[in-house]
Amino acid sequence: MEPSEFFDLIKKNRKLDTDYKLAKMLGWTPQRVWTYRNRGGHFNDESCHDIAQVLGQPVEWVLAENAAGKAKRRDIKAAYRRLAKLAKSSAAMCILGFVLVTAPTSQSTAGVLDNSLYIMLKNG
Repeated sequence: MEPSEFFDLIKKNRKLDTDYKLAKMLGWTPQRVWTYRNRGGHFNDESCHDIAQVLGQPVEWVLAENAAGKAKRRDIKAAYRRLAKLAKSSAAMCILGFVLVTAPTSQSTAGVLDNSLYIMLKNG
């Protein structure tokens, strides 16, 4: 993804109508957002972290999508996209697993959840 695509995704998800509000949410200056949006380039690792936090997504996903945006070769770009997809789905599985493990259960459902989690982790 290009920086402007990340910015537009944040603005859509957070219902922001200006890049100024976007900059404030990220803790950046408006000039920094403008530079990324209008002059191109890609994020450094710290910027990827900021983007991930605001989006509520794994930083690994943002790092991989950012790297895909930088890649020149089609095969390298595709490899980074696959890594991004894996990062996003792995994080979802971890969250689901955590919820299942920490959710209060009755004695009758505890065994079912334990077996489901085992199957998910084994197959994931």
